Amino acid sequence: MAKLYARRRGRAQSKRLYRTSPPTFVRLTPQEVENLI
Repeated sequence: MAKLYARRRGRAQSKRLYRTSPPTFVRLTPQEVENLI
């Protein structure tokens, strides 16, 4: 899930969010993630 989303948004941005955000980020749905951004 995270990898697929990363390809959509871009490697740099996805990596940054994934690293800075807590493990719960993976559990969040794409919609919630978009809201956070």
